[in-house]
Amino acid sequence: VPAAPCANALGESPIWTIGEERLYWLDIARKQLHWLEPSTGRHAAAELDCRASAIAVRSSGGFLLGTERGFALFEPATGKMDIVHNPEPERHWNRSNDGHADCKGRFWLGTMDSSEQQRSGAIYRLDPDWRCTRVLDDLGIPNSLVSTPDCARLYLADSREQVLFACELDGDGAITQRNVF
Repeated sequence: VPAAPCANALGESPIWTIGEERLYWLDIARKQLHWLEPSTGRHAAAELDCRASAIAVRSSGGFLLGTERGFALFEPATGKMDIVHNPEPERHWNRSNDGHADCKGRFWLGTMDSSEQQRSGAIYRLDPDWRCTRVLDDLGIPNSLVSTPDCARLYLADSREQVLFACELDGDGAITQRNVF
Protein backbone atom coordinates (compact mmCIF):
# COMPACT_ATOMS: atom_id res chain seq x y z
CA VAL A 1 0.00 0.00 0.00
CA PRO A 2 1.52 3.36 -0.98
CA ALA A 3 2.13 5.81 1.85
CA ALA A 4 0.97 8.67 -0.40
CA PRO A 5 -0.96 8.59 -3.68
CA CYS A 6 1.69 10.46 -5.65
CA ALA A 7 2.59 8.17 -8.59
CA ASN A 8 6.12 9.57 -8.82
CA ALA A 9 7.87 9.25 -12.16
CA LEU A 10 11.33 9.41 -10.52
CA GLY A 11 11.13 9.71 -6.72
CA GLU A 12 14.41 10.59 -5.00
CA SER A 13 16.07 12.03 -1.90
CA PRO A 14 13.70 11.32 1.03
CA ILE A 15 14.41 13.31 4.20
CA TRP A 16 12.62 13.47 7.54
CA THR A 17 12.15 16.76 9.40
CA ILE A 18 12.03 16.28 13.15
CA GLY A 19 10.21 19.53 14.05
CA GLU A 20 7.47 19.16 11.47
CA GLU A 21 7.43 15.36 11.60
CA ARG A 22 7.18 15.28 7.83
CA LEU A 23 8.76 13.20 5.13
CA TYR A 24 9.91 15.25 2.13
CA TRP A 25 11.05 13.89 -1.23
CA LEU A 26 11.46 14.95 -4.85
CA ASP A 27 10.01 13.73 -8.11
CA ILE A 28 12.82 14.66 -10.49
CA ALA A 29 10.93 14.03 -13.73
CA ARG A 30 7.77 15.91 -12.70
CA LYS A 31 9.64 18.83 -11.07
CA GLN A 32 7.87 18.43 -7.73
CA LEU A 33 8.67 18.53 -4.02
CA HIS A 34 6.35 16.25 -2.03
CA TRP A 35 5.67 16.00 1.68
CA LEU A 36 3.75 13.57 3.85
CA GLU A 37 2.65 13.82 7.49
CA PRO A 38 2.37 10.19 8.58
CA SER A 39 0.45 11.11 11.76
CA THR A 40 -2.39 12.70 9.77
CA GLY A 41 -1.96 11.13 6.34
CA ARG A 42 -1.82 14.62 4.78
CA HIS A 43 0.17 14.81 1.55
CA ALA A 44 0.90 17.70 -0.81
CA ALA A 45 3.29 18.63 -3.58
CA ALA A 46 4.86 21.91 -4.69
CA GLU A 47 5.71 22.60 -8.32
CA LEU A 48 9.36 23.52 -8.91
CA ASP A 49 10.88 25.72 -11.62
CA CYS A 50 13.26 22.97 -12.75
CA ARG A 51 14.24 19.37 -12.07
CA ALA A 52 15.59 18.89 -8.54
CA SER A 53 17.17 15.68 -7.31
CA ALA A 54 18.61 16.33 -3.85
CA ILE A 55 17.33 18.16 -0.80
CA ALA A 56 18.63 19.38 2.55
CA VAL A 57 16.87 21.25 5.35
CA ARG A 58 18.31 24.68 6.12
CA SER A 59 18.68 25.70 9.77
CA SER A 60 17.28 29.14 8.84
CA GLY A 61 14.22 27.57 7.22
CA GLY A 62 13.38 26.27 3.80
CA PHE A 63 15.52 23.92 1.77
CA LEU A 64 18.71 23.74 -0.23
CA LEU A 65 18.12 21.83 -3.45
CA GLY A 66 20.44 20.27 -5.97
CA THR A 67 18.88 21.08 -9.34
CA GLU A 68 19.64 20.85 -13.04
CA ARG A 69 20.60 24.54 -12.84
CA GLY A 70 22.81 24.18 -9.76
CA PHE A 71 22.30 24.75 -6.06
CA ALA A 72 19.03 26.51 -5.20
CA LEU A 73 17.28 27.88 -2.14
CA PHE A 74 13.61 26.94 -1.96
CA GLU A 75 10.96 28.34 0.36
CA PRO A 76 7.98 25.93 0.40
CA ALA A 77 5.57 28.46 1.91
CA THR A 78 5.96 30.83 -1.06
CA GLY A 79 7.22 28.46 -3.77
CA LYS A 80 10.13 30.83 -4.39
CA MET A 81 13.30 29.25 -5.79
CA ASP A 82 16.61 31.10 -6.16
CA ILE A 83 19.66 29.57 -7.85
CA VAL A 84 22.68 30.40 -5.67
CA HIS A 85 25.45 28.66 -7.61
CA ASN A 86 25.80 26.76 -10.88
CA PRO A 87 28.91 24.57 -10.56
CA GLU A 88 28.82 23.38 -14.19
CA PRO A 89 27.93 26.16 -16.63
CA GLU A 90 30.20 24.50 -19.21
CA ARG A 91 28.33 21.16 -18.92
CA HIS A 92 24.85 22.27 -19.99
CA TRP A 93 23.92 18.63 -20.78
CA ASN A 94 24.39 17.56 -17.14
CA ARG A 95 21.81 17.54 -14.37
CA SER A 96 22.05 16.97 -10.64
CA ASN A 97 21.42 13.46 -9.39
CA ASP A 98 21.91 12.62 -5.73
CA GLY A 99 23.06 14.63 -2.73
CA HIS A 100 23.64 14.62 1.00
CA ALA A 101 24.09 17.17 3.79
CA ASP A 102 26.76 16.15 6.28
CA CYS A 103 27.09 16.96 9.99
CA LYS A 104 29.31 19.98 9.25
CA GLY A 105 26.64 21.64 7.12
CA ARG A 106 28.28 20.82 3.81
CA PHE A 107 26.04 19.77 0.92
CA TRP A 108 27.50 17.11 -1.38
CA LEU A 109 25.97 16.90 -4.85
CA GLY A 110 26.53 14.54 -7.74
CA THR A 111 25.90 15.47 -11.37
CA MET A 112 25.42 13.28 -14.42
CA ASP A 113 24.85 13.41 -18.17
CA SER A 114 21.06 13.74 -18.66
CA SER A 115 21.17 11.26 -21.54
CA GLU A 116 23.32 8.81 -19.50
CA GLN A 117 25.70 8.47 -22.48
CA GLN A 118 28.94 10.06 -21.27
CA ARG A 119 31.04 10.11 -18.12
CA SER A 120 30.63 13.83 -17.45
CA GLY A 121 29.44 13.45 -13.87
CA ALA A 122 31.17 14.98 -10.87
CA ILE A 123 30.81 15.43 -7.12
CA TYR A 124 30.63 18.94 -5.66
CA ARG A 125 30.85 20.12 -2.07
CA LEU A 126 29.02 23.31 -1.15
CA ASP A 127 30.37 24.62 2.14
CA PRO A 128 28.34 26.66 4.67
CA ASP A 129 30.16 29.82 3.45
CA TRP A 130 28.77 29.09 -0.10
CA ARG A 131 32.19 28.10 -1.46
CA CYS A 132 31.75 25.31 -4.02
CA THR A 133 34.47 22.77 -4.83
CA ARG A 134 34.54 20.01 -7.44
CA VAL A 135 35.97 17.09 -5.45
CA LEU A 136 35.63 14.23 -7.99
CA ASP A 137 35.25 14.15 -11.74
CA ASP A 138 34.82 11.68 -14.62
CA LEU A 139 31.89 9.81 -13.06
CA GLY A 140 28.98 8.14 -14.84
CA ILE A 141 25.95 8.36 -12.52
CA PRO A 142 26.90 9.41 -8.97
CA ASN A 143 24.43 8.01 -6.46
CA SER A 144 23.96 7.11 -2.80
CA LEU A 145 26.09 9.92 -1.35
CA VAL A 146 26.31 9.68 2.43
CA SER A 147 28.97 10.59 4.98
CA THR A 148 29.78 8.93 8.26
CA PRO A 149 28.56 10.76 11.40
CA ASP A 150 32.09 12.04 12.08
CA CYS A 151 32.45 13.33 8.48
CA ALA A 152 35.67 11.33 8.05
CA ARG A 153 34.37 9.22 5.15
CA LEU A 154 32.04 9.72 2.20
CA TYR A 155 30.42 6.78 0.47
CA LEU A 156 29.17 7.06 -3.09
CA ALA A 157 28.16 4.78 -5.90
CA ASP A 158 28.65 5.14 -9.62
CA SER A 159 25.50 3.42 -10.88
CA ARG A 160 26.72 3.45 -14.47
CA GLU A 161 29.84 1.49 -13.51
CA GLN A 162 28.06 -0.49 -10.75
CA VAL A 163 30.73 0.28 -8.15
CA LEU A 164 30.60 1.65 -4.59
CA PHE A 165 33.43 3.85 -3.29
CA ALA A 166 34.59 4.77 0.20
CA CYS A 167 36.39 8.11 0.22
CA GLU A 168 38.52 9.24 3.14
CA LEU A 169 38.03 12.94 3.96
CA ASP A 170 40.27 15.42 5.71
CA GLY A 171 38.84 17.97 8.16
CA ASP A 172 38.05 20.41 5.34
CA GLY A 173 36.15 17.86 3.28
CA ALA A 174 38.84 17.18 0.70
CA ILE A 175 39.07 13.58 -0.51
CA THR A 176 42.43 12.16 0.50
CA GLN A 177 41.86 8.60 -0.68
CA ARG A 178 39.23 6.76 -2.76
CA ASN A 179 38.85 2.99 -2.64
CA VAL A 180 36.38 0.51 -4.04
CA PHE A 181 34.24 -0.58 -1.09
